[in-house]
Amino acid sequence: LSFESKREIAESLLKRYISHKATYPVKHSTDRATQLDLQEALQSEFEALGIDVQLNYQTHLGKIDLLLKKGSRYVGIDIITGRGDIAEAMGLSAYARFARAQLPIFPIARSIWDKKKESIVQHIQSVF
Repeated sequence: LSFESKREIAESLLKRYISHKATYPVKHSTDRATQLDLQEALQSEFEALGIDVQLNYQTHLGKIDLLLKKGSRYVGIDIITGRGDIAEAMGLSAYARFARAQLPIFPIARSIWDKKKESIVQHIQSVF
């Protein structure tokens, strides 16, 4: 229910947001090779910075696509692009379980990595 007039509803924030998103094309890959390329790109990027990387790390809390380690600190990356083994995105409850275990998990999609690689790397480095 809404007490707003039809004109106000047409100009609502939600409608403006949806219109904006429609003009911002984001392509999500479903190609398995592209998924592995992202995992390899992330691995190469962080290893070049002196960060240890383990792929597909299994814990009692769930699988982590990339586990990063620097010193005594750990960070996980959840690749959320496409389908297949690495496409099994974690639910919110999994993120919460890892957070309680002092292991921050960052979800990264190919479309965002391609556009904001530097800021993603900088943010993850700031956690260490």
